[in-house]
Amino acid sequence: MIRKLIIYLIFFISILKIINCQEEEIELKNVKSNYTIKSVNLLDTDIKLVSGSIYFEEPIYLLESYTCPNATCPPYPTTCPPCDYTHKGCDAGYDNRPPECEPCDQQFSNRFFYTPCQMVWEDIEVGVETQGFIDTYYQSYKLFRFYASSACVGYKITFKTIQGLGEISSDIYPFYPLANGASRIVQSEECDASIVMCPSSPALNSTYAGNYRSQYPYGTVHIGIKNVASGSSDLIYKVLIEEIPIVQPIPSPSTCTNVHPDYQCLNDGQEVYIPTLVPVDSFLKYSLTIFKCENITISNVILENDVDIFATDNILDLPNFSNLNYKWSSTFSLDDNLIIQLCPNKGENNKTLFFGIYTFYESDVYFFISSHGEYRLRDITNNPSLSGTWALAGTSFLEVKNSGERIYCENYDAECTVYLPSFPRINLNPLYPVPSVYGDRSLNVPKFNGIAFNESSNLVKENTYQFGLIISLTIDSITYNFFNEEDLKSTVLTFKNRLVYGNGSLIVGSKSIGNQVHPECTYGKFIKVDEIFDSVLKSIDNATSSTISGLRYYLDVLSFYDDYNSCQQMAESLLILNQTTNLVNTTLCTSSTSDADNYYNDPCCTFYATFKSACRPRLQNITTIVFNGVNSDQMNDKCSYPDCTESVLNTFSESVISSTQFDQCSVSQDEQNYYTDTLFRVFRECKPSIYPIVCRVDSDCQQYYSNSTYTCNQRNGLCILPYSELELNFVRCVLSNISTPLRTDVLSTLGLLHIEDEKQLSIEVLKKHQTNDCNYPFGISAWARKSFSYSTNSVTNGFCFPLVMGLDQTTPSKVYDSCLTGNWVYTWLVEAFPKDSCEILARCDWLDYQGTMMWYGSYDTTNLVNQCLTNPPDHFCGDCTDPIRNCYVDYSFSNQSTCESNNYVCYSQDHSNDNFVDYDLFTVNDPNECSENFGSCTVNCGLECTQYTGCFIPSTNQTHPTCEKINNESVKPWLDESTSIWYCIYESVNQSICSTDYSNTLFKNCGDFSYDKCTYCNDLENGCNSFGLFCGLSEIPCTTQSDCENSGQCDDRYYFDYKIGNSYPYQPKCLYPRNTKTLLGNSLPTCEYGTQMDSPYGCFNLSFIDQVTCEESGGEWWWKLPATNQNECEGTNYQPLCYGIDRSAGGYLLPLTYRFNEKNEKDCEYVGEIWKKPFTWTPGVWTPAVAVPLKWINNDQPVTYITEYQLSLDLGRFFTSFDNAALSRTNLLYKSEILCRTSNSKNSLEALSCGCSADGNGDDCYDNLDTPVLKVIKPCYDPSNTTIFNDGSLVFSLGSIDESSCVSISIGQIYKETFLSKKVISLSSTFVSFDKPDDYSFFNNKKAVIGKLLNDGLNLEIFDQGVLNFKICMSQTISRNSKKNPHIDFGYLENEDKGQLIPLECNIEIDEKNRYCCLINFENSNGFNNNNNNNNNEKDINNNFIKIGKRSYFLIERISNWENENFKPFNKSSSGLLYVLAVLFCLLGIYGLLHLGFFTIQKILSTEPFKLVHLLFLVLTAFAFIRSIYFFILPNGIITETTTVGNYILVVLPTFLYFTAFTIVIVIWYMLSNASSFSNDIYGRINMMVFLINVVLYIVFIIIVIVYNFTKQSTPKSCGGRLSINLEQTTPQNAVSIFYAVLQACLSLAIGVAFIYYGRQIYNKLSALSTKTSQTANKQRNRTFVITVLCGTGFVLHCIFIIILVSVNPSNIIFSFVGLIVTEMIPVIVLLVTNNQIPLGKYTRKSIRSIVKMKSANSSSTDLSSTTSKSNKNSSNTITLGGESLN
Repeated sequence: MIRKLIIYLIFFISILKIINCQEEEIELKNVKSNYTIKSVNLLDTDIKLVSGSIYFEEPIYLLESYTCPNATCPPYPTTCPPCDYTHKGCDAGYDNRPPECEPCDQQFSNRFFYTPCQMVWEDIEVGVETQGFIDTYYQSYKLFRFYASSACVGYKITFKTIQGLGEISSDIYPFYPLANGASRIVQSEECDASIVMCPSSPALNSTYAGNYRSQYPYGTVHIGIKNVASGSSDLIYKVLIEEIPIVQPIPSPSTCTNVHPDYQCLNDGQEVYIPTLVPVDSFLKYSLTIFKCENITISNVILENDVDIFATDNILDLPNFSNLNYKWSSTFSLDDNLIIQLCPNKGENNKTLFFGIYTFYESDVYFFISSHGEYRLRDITNNPSLSGTWALAGTSFLEVKNSGERIYCENYDAECTVYLPSFPRINLNPLYPVPSVYGDRSLNVPKFNGIAFNESSNLVKENTYQFGLIISLTIDSITYNFFNEEDLKSTVLTFKNRLVYGNGSLIVGSKSIGNQVHPECTYGKFIKVDEIFDSVLKSIDNATSSTISGLRYYLDVLSFYDDYNSCQQMAESLLILNQTTNLVNTTLCTSSTSDADNYYNDPCCTFYATFKSACRPRLQNITTIVFNGVNSDQMNDKCSYPDCTESVLNTFSESVISSTQFDQCSVSQDEQNYYTDTLFRVFRECKPSIYPIVCRVDSDCQQYYSNSTYTCNQRNGLCILPYSELELNFVRCVLSNISTPLRTDVLSTLGLLHIEDEKQLSIEVLKKHQTNDCNYPFGISAWARKSFSYSTNSVTNGFCFPLVMGLDQTTPSKVYDSCLTGNWVYTWLVEAFPKDSCEILARCDWLDYQGTMMWYGSYDTTNLVNQCLTNPPDHFCGDCTDPIRNCYVDYSFSNQSTCESNNYVCYSQDHSNDNFVDYDLFTVNDPNECSENFGSCTVNCGLECTQYTGCFIPSTNQTHPTCEKINNESVKPWLDESTSIWYCIYESVNQSICSTDYSNTLFKNCGDFSYDKCTYCNDLENGCNSFGLFCGLSEIPCTTQSDCENSGQCDDRYYFDYKIGNSYPYQPKCLYPRNTKTLLGNSLPTCEYGTQMDSPYGCFNLSFIDQVTCEESGGEWWWKLPATNQNECEGTNYQPLCYGIDRSAGGYLLPLTYRFNEKNEKDCEYVGEIWKKPFTWTPGVWTPAVAVPLKWINNDQPVTYITEYQLSLDLGRFFTSFDNAALSRTNLLYKSEILCRTSNSKNSLEALSCGCSADGNGDDCYDNLDTPVLKVIKPCYDPSNTTIFNDGSLVFSLGSIDESSCVSISIGQIYKETFLSKKVISLSSTFVSFDKPDDYSFFNNKKAVIGKLLNDGLNLEIFDQGVLNFKICMSQTISRNSKKNPHIDFGYLENEDKGQLIPLECNIEIDEKNRYCCLINFENSNGFNNNNNNNNNEKDINNNFIKIGKRSYFLIERISNWENENFKPFNKSSSGLLYVLAVLFCLLGIYGLLHLGFFTIQKILSTEPFKLVHLLFLVLTAFAFIRSIYFFILPNGIITETTTVGNYILVVLPTFLYFTAFTIVIVIWYMLSNASSFSNDIYGRINMMVFLINVVLYIVFIIIVIVYNFTKQSTPKSCGGRLSINLEQTTPQNAVSIFYAVLQACLSLAIGVAFIYYGRQIYNKLSALSTKTSQTANKQRNRTFVITVLCGTGFVLHCIFIIILVSVNPSNIIFSFVGLIVTEMIPVIVLLVTNNQIPLGKYTRKSIRSIVKMKSANSSSTDLSSTTSKSNKNSSNTITLGGESLN
């Protein structure tokens, strides 16, 4: 008792210790974490997810195992060296070995037509990584081989996926990868795959008996890489082979001890092999105990079926440990490898790993566990992004601490749907590889299948562990919630024992995922992603069907990148969005997903519901998002150019709103299907032309094909003609009927557009698509030619209708097959005869039906040819009319005379080239006997119960029944459920032997059952037991013409003809409603795969149930025997149904798959489908047999080879050419959709990320905003193309495009606001303001306003030559001024910077929507004055094409004579006033010029000295003339409003001259008023002062000119034409401008005050002298008064004038007119008049010569500046004032 207590105590303490160890929470140290939450649209689905990062301080590594079980290698087989199938071995003769050795190619060539050395492969070296590429179209696999050395090593073959999905397989025997024939396969597509090949593995290959065998590790290792996404994406991969060291077995291993009674302990390095089949769902339990830290590898090899590995190290978890509750796992398809690092708990010296082997299917089992071998570290960044992501599966899990919920990702191939450990990248991207939630193991969204792209531009991020967590996903308005966002705060990430640091120590413990962060928008980073975006967008043009989905997905993923998304979120944060609800008549879905029944039954909500009803408009309350402006405070704080930013945000808001509602950019389903539907219809309709017609006589063929050499094959009733002629007919049919765009695209690609003759064109197209193929020379035989079958890798044949097979990929399904709705991946598989196999296909002429390949059951004709050449007769009697089928031979005739004496063979023609043999042929003597008594019928004459006859012998042992072999026939026991007796059923025992030789037997004959009981026993008690299920109905052939013509066939038989599942032919069917959803909302209802199959009236069960059970379970009993007459088929038996195309996205339905749906007649007609009876009646047609005379045939060539390997039309390749053209057209739609959706948002984000981020370029960010793209189209000659845009339409009618062309055209929008930017504010230095044009005005090349825009414009970019004309229709959105601009027209933008438009002078039409329309062609689109070089006599069609390039068109109103209109900056009254000013200033200039002339004459004739009055008149004259010139040319538009040096010479320089003139007077007055006496130096002082003052003035003038000229503003920021902008001064200009205005005002005021002040002083002095002097002095005083008053007042007014002019900038020219007269002209007149120097009044009678030579005694008194006059202090010196001398 005490002992037990001690044991229990020890056990309890141990458990407590384990609990403490296991529950210890380890917090990761020195790591940081954070996450973001983002929403993004992925291919029209909305996903919201967390993107998290854990930041380490050092690199993170994966632990990689290079481990095999402890083993001893077998000796190298030197006697029979292993076969060398590498190129070296094949070149040397790989089978050149001793005779006793097995032939090298035996195991392979028996299964295929070629030997291993006839295959295509590449040799690969051990230790050298090889990168490869497998195209999605032309090859779906690649083979590698290497020859293993004689060393005892294992091999690890590692397979890395860069792009696509691949599968690796390996074997030591040759195999064909597409047949899954290798012994070692990793079928998991989304894993970091590797195959470990060890010497002791028993599963290297198996014989056909199922016994495993191996000669490894010696010989050739074959490696197959298969593109499992063939048809969807290309595969790019890397493969590497590395050696594994082998550890020898321990001689005497210690025996392990079980630590748990349920777990078998294993030794380290031990392998386990269980040869017997372990039952399904078994969980085999094992354990391994370690005594120090160990790296442990558990590896299993697939044998019979797949098994998986699960493990835990927590002994407390063992009660619940299973394949559903575990810590580590490896659940990949087929081979598994689990690598774990494990250490004893702290304070303990051992640790036990418990693991289980789970059998998913019944299988034998092999695995090993070992800590030996080699372990290497691989940085998690040392991987392609795909394999790198898959490799991180099982390395961590998320746990919500509040609830204890754990979210795992153990295997990307199976279960990673919500939590997504991701390859670390700079832009964290858990969206690639595509999340499994979209895959067939989750929500199954087919458009995400096969998505692949190369993300090499997203560089790795070191020392980081990244993950994604899906919060919600919305598909077709259905939202799936996966994670509660509120739980993020309590969520931690826990690492499992799979990742290590660089020193090999484990990364263990947990870390909170941190806080949510919002990455800052950075322009530099955004623009890099934007550049990738542009490159991907360009690549769409050349996308194939395999890449287009990947590119579209990639574009969506790019918008998820932090570097892009952060800027998008920043921009959205600046918007104010609200919701509003309106009642509208619409087809939009308003049902809530919470009300599932209403939602799924609303055809406006789900495509699923359209199976039963049509979506019709109805009144609904629709909630919409409304843009209510921008967040101004935030915008002003963040962005550099608020006005422009607001305009861009207005545009950006449209893209935000359209992304959530009313998506106008979306490509409709009809648009997507148009070209594909056209393509498939034409190919299917033309397909009969490739087969020869039915004939009776040769003339039928000769007339139909217009060739007298063609004959009729009397054997099968088909014309005999070369297959090339039939191929040409097919090509001609396709070219004649295919849509013009596809035809043009294909011919353009082939370079055949120049060929006009249709026959020659067909021949050239045929040549372009020829390849070598196996051909029947006379006609087309499907069995010989390359053929296509629509098939899957999975075994589905038993549950589906027969496979679709044909000569190309356009063969349709006969009926809708529910197998094609998404459960299995279907692709077109190609089958073709190799050249060697084709050329040996033969028949033996003299062996009759035994001389055919059908007799030998193989295309291998070796035995046939050997038999044929063994003792062949020299001659035989018969007929060899048919080139393919067996010759008919009548062995009863031994010579020619008897053979050819009225002997005939009767042929019942079957109109087929695909049969090899006819068995029931016979000889007649009368040819009429054939036609009268024999023939063939196109239908049968009923059905009868046949197919089985057998002897039922009771088993001798009813407890353990067995059956003995009788007549070499082996059978299995069968239980008769009606009697509970076990029988052995033998078909080889006839009725007499059955009843006499055996007791208690039953002999059953299907013929005993009636028609309605065959295959079905409705009443077991009345004698029909379950044996009836062995029987089946067979067709009864029609033997007479009357029987044939009274018969027919209803195509309802198709649903009863085949055994599907356990539904036997002609068994009753139980019909149930269709309610299976392959994809919610995106597929029509279908039937459940494996248990049901579709029919027009519902799903029938694939297992038989009786009528009572059927009806009790809600089914409908379908047991109307196939209709026997037309009335039953098309009348009474079946009700009409709605017939339409199934466009389900879920699955692999072939294009144009029609099926019957459940709409009523009105809904059916509303949606354009057909209301009709589901089945049709085909009446029988009798063809009388044909008699062909027998001939005595020379048998000199007994063997006839029936096929040739030569050039012929590759129908698959021919179809692919047109399919690529259709795809290119569809891609254009997708590109248009993308451009439409992204052009506004993308262009806006480019500007906003630049203008609202710290590293942006400020105002310059908005300079080059592209016009948004609305759509990209590619119209052709036919059909017409109409594109609707915002306020109009663009129409390419029939013939708008050249017949040989299809032209790509981008349609964009250009804003009318562009023309607001042409308005600028005049400069302050001018005296007048130009007349401003109206808003949205445009100009001609003379800068004259000629009209106004009426709407936004349309920007067309034509990429190709071939556009002849098109029609634009636009509505008016801007009010008209019809009086000013009487004509409505269209115009194209000639010069955006100058606002120039060229009117097209259209013949305007008004359409039904009251829009203005214009037909645009070469003549008006290229202008009216650009045809000078055109020769009117030349008819060069290229001159009629509209030019390639960009052009913007606007709806406009214009004047009449728009070409000749001149620029008019002012109206007539303003111009008149300007001319008056010009004349007045000109008169002043002339007056001054006369004085200057007078001064010059004086100077020349009388040596007149220079005086200040001369300078005064010179300055005033220059001033007046410059002013005059300025005002003369200003009304003519020569002077513009821009700031130039010329402008300032005409505007500013006169002002300085003006000041110069008056400063001369002020200086003189200043000197006179302050001088007490006039010394000799007063003149020098005056000159010096005048000089210095003017030096200062003109330095200021020069500075002003230089500053304005070299600091002028660049092109005004117009925000892409969105804003009305002003021409603003730069800061230096602004400073100088203010200085200049102040200078003018101050100088004017100073001069005015100076005139008043100094004038008063001089006036006073003159007044004091007036009493002492003459009357002249009084005049001088009075004139001084006049000058003082007028000039002083004028300059004070000039100061006021300048202030008003600068500050108010009045637009009224009268103000400037009056101001200039008062402040400039009057003072100048006063100065000129008062200083008049021509004494015309005094010397009127004297000659000019006398005047100029006149001298007086006081002549010096008239000299203002003389420096030669000499006088003493008391002398009488004179200063001239006002033209007189004062003494």
